[in-house]
Amino acid sequence: GKAFLERRKTTHEAGEEDAYRWNRHIAPGLGHLRPDEVDAAEMRRFIHDRLNAGCSPGTVRTMVSILSGLYEELVEARLATRNPCRGLPKSTRRLMKSDHDPEDVPFLEKLDDVRRVYLAIRDQSEGLAVGFALGAFGGLRPGEAFGLRWRSVDLAGKTLHVREQAKKKRVKD
Repeated sequence: GKAFLERRKTTHEAGEEDAYRWNRHIAPGLGHLRPDEVDAAEMRRFIHDRLNAGCSPGTVRTMVSILSGLYEELVEARLATRNPCRGLPKSTRRLMKSDHDPEDVPFLEKLDDVRRVYLAIRDQSEGLAVGFALGAFGGLRPGEAFGLRWRSVDLAGKTLHVREQAKKKRVKD
């Protein structure tokens, strides 16, 4: 598991969060079993247990995706004979359907809304408030905002040069 998670950190943006999910949810739920002891029935039990523990369906789907990636490697290395995440019945897959409805999620519609959130956050953490402002006004994701360096800021040109791994993204005013 540890080597898989280390490799995943280099190939997936959410690698750090995956390690947290592994340690908090996956290892306690399935870590006591050998790879071939985990079958479709065990996966269904794991999924139900995580949902009953209060995990959101989307989070459980992410956990199953992490497990599926691990099993793909284990099968390829001949350390497991099958991937128990594949072929889960529709009734089980439906349980992992995200309950997030974008229509129900309020968003900041006015500049004054952004200002109020910024001021509220600033009381807690000035750095977090700056990251929020960069995200709100520059369209940056949190990792991009907090990874920004002065050498990437062109105040005269009103331009930010955002670099994320090998990708380059340019956000213009």
